[in-house]
Amino acid sequence: MQIKWFQSPLRYPQNWQLVGARRQNNREDGYWLANQLANWQRASLLGARNFIELATRIMTGLPVRSAIIQPMDIDFVACKCPMFSFGRLKNSDPRLGVEMSSTGEVACFGVNAHEAFLKGMVAANFKLPLKNIVISIGPNGAKQEFLSSGAAKQLQDMGFSLFATKSTHDVLSKQGFACSLVYKPLIKREPNVLTLLQAGKMDLVINVPDSMDSNGMTDGFKMRRGAIEAGVPLITDIKTAIMACAAMHKKWLRESSGKEFWDVCSWQEHAEIVERLN
Repeated sequence: MQIKWFQSPLRYPQNWQLVGARRQNNREDGYWLANQLANWQRASLLGARNFIELATRIMTGLPVRSAIIQPMDIDFVACKCPMFSFGRLKNSDPRLGVEMSSTGEVACFGVNAHEAFLKGMVAANFKLPLKNIVISIGPNGAKQEFLSSGAAKQLQDMGFSLFATKSTHDVLSKQGFACSLVYKPLIKREPNVLTLLQAGKMDLVINVPDSMDSNGMTDGFKMRRGAIEAGVPLITDIKTAIMACAAMHKKWLRESSGKEFWDVCSWQEHAEIVERLN
């Protein structure tokens, strides 16, 4: 296989994953290999089996043995969390779409989904909030999902001070949740969410944009950019927000009862579990 080096014209963080295949007349195989390489790496870590080695032997025609894994019997959970570089991309909108936006990822193990998720988030530079949280959810369906999932109640139970923009504030207040009204960036009134972010008074921003919130002049864009530039953790997906609230609540419950939440083990210790199962 011939390798050609070239200088990329792109000037922002990039994540490249390349695989070369001998069967040049089958483009679909080569594309599948390129997209599955990272998945093989993660499966190797989770299952204590070197799937990269197995795949290489298959592509080169060498004999292989079947690798048996029983995922339902594995006594731990693994979670992969992406890392983003929006802080290095001036004026970029830190919201997620169908394009790959992450410039790295972290895989963490835990005794349950909540610990693995929260451990992965922290490893990906997510700072757990201490006191003040801003909530601004655009779609009505997402607002109802945030309420029905119990996320708002979990935040209240943990003693967080909640701040919300107009429509979100109305929904939360109607359901009996104590929260303070803050104005959006383009509304020149105080307390303004942008002012609070710049003053370092917020610990977390939950901003779930609607489909129309994609222009650089919108309130949502300025709020998200304000969080990134102030170094405040930002969540823009309703499922991630709900899981984060549930995980933090689980941590709070265990630590309030005097129990440890974090289970610190090496990868070798987790791999030994899989080996015993086989």
